[in-house]
Amino acid sequence: MRWAAAFRACLAQRGYALGDVELARTRIELAVPRGAAFQSLVRAGIACGDSLGGPPPASSLQTFARVIVLYLPKRCLLDPSVTATVA
Repeated sequence: MRWAAAFRACLAQRGYALGDVELARTRIELAVPRGAAFQSLVRAGIACGDSLGGPPPASSLQTFARVIVLYLPKRCLLDPSVTATVA
């Protein structure tokens, strides 16, 4: 919850007034306001996530047109033999 609140605050500083942090049974949701420019929201979200050190361990953050979702996936879909690269 703390990370999601900090993420929301960071996006607010960048001009995105997201909805309150909503705790659901299996995820945390932040409502995206109508009319938000999706591509710029995604770029701002990446910058905020990076500034916070990325999502909490083992969690996933996904941005959709109407909601941002933070959750713990049931399993990792990434190939463990592939290493991270810096672009």
